[in-house]
Amino acid sequence: MQSEIKTDGITVWVNGASGECLGRFGRMGIDVHATLHDQEEQEIQCLFCTHAPVTQADWGTFRQKMLELHGVQVNENYCPVRFRAQQTCPDPMMGHGPAHPRL
Repeated sequence: MQSEIKTDGITVWVNGASGECLGRFGRMGIDVHATLHDQEEQEIQCLFCTHAPVTQADWGTFRQKMLELHGVQVNENYCPVRFRAQQTCPDPMMGHGPAHPRL
């Protein structure tokens, strides 16, 4: 799926080809939404949404869900700044094993 990924260092947005927000990773949760087409046809919006402060492990979950549900690979380089200070971000492509050091 064609998508655009943007970040301000705090929040990460994944937008679809039509401009809709497919996913958001922010301080207060994860949002992975259906496409506009699916929202209209199936009357669903949230595919995977949380409403609690995120942890470093949640970053890996977000990346995994974006790939699983939309086929969008969110590069680790988009990892929010607050987790970069911890020197590692989990990589869901490697399972829940060791995190990779940041350069």
